[in-house]
Amino acid sequence: MYRLGDHTSDFIFGFFCLTCSTLGPFFDDTRKEYDLVARLTIRYGRKFKFRDHHTNQARVGYFDATRGVFTATSQQGKDVIIHTHFPMTWEKIRSWAGLATID
Repeated sequence: MYRLGDHTSDFIFGFFCLTCSTLGPFFDDTRKEYDLVARLTIRYGRKFKFRDHHTNQARVGYFDATRGVFTATSQQGKDVIIHTHFPMTWEKIRSWAGLATID
């Protein structure tokens, strides 16, 4: 089961992240759309592991090159937590410390 993490509510309406002070009008703004596009990225995107530079927590990321979007997740029991989802390039992701691709 997938569920949105607490931090995602900072992004959804207007897509201004209150926690990390970034701005980005990425999608048309509903929580359902945000959730749907994040799930599509998980389903069709390239999977990789990385360390979240804000929390220093291990995460599993997904990158969908067709849409140019990134989704960060973690596992809590049987739940996959969607922490964030936004436009990103693979070149930028490749520059992250601790990146490991999963084949």
